[in-house]
Amino acid sequence: MIYIIILIILYLLFSMIHTKKNSKEIKGTIDSNLYKQKKIMTDYEKYFYHVLSKLETELPIKIHPQINLATIVTKTKENRYINELFRIIDFAIFTKDYEKLLLLIEINDKTHRQKKRYRRDQKVKQILSIANIKLITFYTEYSNQEDYILNRIRKELHDQENDFQIQKTI
Repeated sequence: MIYIIILIILYLLFSMIHTKKNSKEIKGTIDSNLYKQKKIMTDYEKYFYHVLSKLETELPIKIHPQINLATIVTKTKENRYINELFRIIDFAIFTKDYEKLLLLIEINDKTHRQKKRYRRDQKVKQILSIANIKLITFYTEYSNQEDYILNRIRKELHDQENDFQIQKTI
């Protein structure tokens, strides 16, 4: 009987020590200064979003900022190296019902001239080309006036083969 009581006490002590140790590990794993909320778009991207939003009033489309490639592209074979799809595109334009992706928009500033960033951009272009997804790029070094942006997007949407499908979804 005494052995059973000793075993129970030892078990309880071991459990308490183990639980206390694990709770310290959990509390200590995340530094409270490690994370903070960030803005979803830069000021330049907000300007573009404001301009692009005007197209939603004239066309049956939806503008989606900051879209992850993995949201719109899937690998058809083995899922190795899927991390190549965890890259963000500045804007996506969908049909109003989100049934079809019509166009992707990337805004490049001077950081896109860096070798690592350039390689990333080339990989994205290659992936999108294979997936048959249209991408257009604007460069911050140019003025990108509202009329220019809107007319370029309208032209790209109009030039697509399924432009008539866009019109039918109104």
